[in-house]
Amino acid sequence: MLDRLATHAAQIASWNAGRLAARTKRNAVLYGLAIVFGLTAYGAAVAAAGLWLAERLDAIAALGILVLVSGALALAVWVITSAVSAYERRHEVEIRRQSMHAVTAALAVGPVLGNTKPLLLALAGAGLAYFAMSGDSVDEQDDANTTGKTR
Repeated sequence: MLDRLATHAAQIASWNAGRLAARTKRNAVLYGLAIVFGLTAYGAAVAAAGLWLAERLDAIAALGILVLVSGALALAVWVITSAVSAYERRHEVEIRRQSMHAVTAALAVGPVLGNTKPLLLALAGAGLAYFAMSGDSVDEQDDANTTGKTR
């Protein structure tokens, strides 16, 4: 009975994995086509704007205007992305700080639990060690990436 159940579960898992792979491949191709068509439309719009400006101004001035507008848009996207990334880093630091406060509180309760439930204390210690180890390395990497310093 368990053999049939295991066989059936394996068939379902392999079918699901196959469907996931096929769906991922199809989506990648379709997204790639959408990106190609979108870039083509963007290039055509920039060329049309350049031609329109070149009719009203000389070609060098039209090209200069397109460069300035594209550069300003790129700079705006870069500034917005940097601001969002900085906000997310500050938010993650705050979450880690709150988590460390919870760890501190759990450590304060540890001796009380140790007297009554040693297994629970051991599990809590293992969890606290995991959180302490995983939080430090990410903070150090972010600090090094932000300031350009290495430790």
